[in-house]
Formats: sequence, C-alpha cells, structure tokens
Amino acid sequence: MNQLTQDYINLGKEFVTFVKSVDQNRLTGKPENGEWSASFAIHHLADFEIHFAARFLRILTEEKPDIQSYDESLYVNNLNYESRNVNDSIKAIDSIRTMIGDVLTKVKDSDFQRIGNHSEKGLVKLEDMIGYCNNHIKNHLEQVKKSI
Repeated sequence: MNQLTQDYINLGKEFVTFVKSVDQNRLTGKPENGEWSASFAIHHLADFEIHFAARFLRILTEEKPDIQSYDESLYVNNLNYESRNVNDSIKAIDSIRTMIGDVLTKVKDSDFQRIGNHSEKGLVKLEDMIGYCNNHIKNHLEQVKKSI
C-alpha cells in the first residue's frame, strides 16, 4: 500500500476516533461569530467525503471524467446542518473512508496517475485528488478541535 493511501485511511480513523471521543453536547453547540460549530464541520466533511469518493471512483473507472466543483456555502442552509444528526455524519465519514480505503489498497500503482478534468483546477491526477482530500480532513479536524 502506498503512503498516500495509508494516510487516507489513517486520517479518517484519526478524525472519527477524535470526534467520537468528544461529548455530544460539545459537538452540537451553536456556531459563534460566523464560524462553523463542530457539528457543521462534521456534516460538511460527510457531504464532501461523498463527493471525493465519487471523484475517485470516476477517475478509476472512466477516461478523463469531468469532475465538478461544489459551492460549500450552499450546503449549510440548504441541507439543514443545524438539525442534522451528527452521529449519522460521523458514521458516513467512517464508512466512506473504510470503503474507499479498501478500494485504494487494491488498485495498481499506475492507477494513481489516472486523470480527471476538474472544473476549476483543470487536469488532476488521482493521487492529487487524494492529497486534496487528505488535506481537507486535516483542516477540518483542526477546525473541530478549535471549536469545542
């Protein structure tokens, strides 16, 4: 297994382990000063883990698929982050990371060089997309830690 895949798996475990260790009331506090609460960051991460997973699978199975960018600001209100169940989002993150981690351990090394055409970034390799995903979860782990 390459380091990028190992990081993908380990970062998912680290995030899920941390948020499961925090008292539910601390996770679901109201956002303050325009910042996201821990639960908002968790819901956002769950939503975007779905997008990243779909991007990875498309790059692995299609020739140079178009990869759409998303406006995260639309998700908070339109997907009711305030009333969503934080435990469901934690389970989603855990399940997606486990499933995609398993997929990534089974692909050929050359598959990490496969290309997608991102609507903002242009041509991107699978390995770059996994790197973005790894940075995304790291950043939101820090955000969750600061918000509780």
